[in-house]
Amino acid sequence: MLEDTAIAHDITDILKSDVSETIKQRLVNARVGQGQFRENLLERWNNTCAVTGCRIPEVLRASHIKAWKHSNDIERLDVHNGILLAASLDALFDEYLVTFKNDGTMRVNGRIEKNDLDNLRIPQGVRIHFQDQTKVYLKAHQAEFEKTSNGNSFDW
Repeated sequence: MLEDTAIAHDITDILKSDVSETIKQRLVNARVGQGQFRENLLERWNNTCAVTGCRIPEVLRASHIKAWKHSNDIERLDVHNGILLAASLDALFDEYLVTFKNDGTMRVNGRIEKNDLDNLRIPQGVRIHFQDQTKVYLKAHQAEFEKTSNGNSFDW
């Protein structure tokens, strides 16, 4: 599997690095955990982008809702802190250019033009069903989105 090969290469690079053994172990554990996080999200979202319906594994990203850097170790691996997105949507989501409201509606930063969303083939009016556990993480993402959009946003 592609992901297993990528993890193996990353672990090899970590083990060859000049950091301390303690740091190496932490990095290896984190990388292995990310692989499991992806597998869990693939299962949770039925191997499908939550928005576009894309089923091409190579372009699907296991996206953290509450950012990795803002999460503790448990939150980083919690399947409820993740959403499976196509690569272009993952990039927008990761940069807080899109978020999702609790009702599953996509919210878009006003800096993004509607024709760009059309060009990316991002369907309009999709509503994602989020479990209550996921809405806790969405709150953190929504807050960061609001900071970047300065109130200039629209529903898609």
